[in-house]
Amino acid sequence: MDGLVAGLYEIVPALQKVAAALTILALVVLGIGVITGGAEGRSKFKEVMKNIVIGCALVFGASSLGNMLMEWFS
Repeated sequence: MDGLVAGLYEIVPALQKVAAALTILALVVLGIGVITGGAEGRSKFKEVMKNIVIGCALVFGASSLGNMLMEWFS
């Protein structure tokens, strides 16, 4: 069990960094799309941005919850 916990402690921070980088990249691309997309493009991109923000909150919330649970059981 200790090996699993140690492995998760190494993997989770790496995945958080990758998720943060992908989120920033996606928001930048969508921001450019909002600027250049006109009124029709804005409404479409705003809906996609909401989904990205919700997904990001779920990823970081799940990893924080996982870290908390690992600390309880180790």
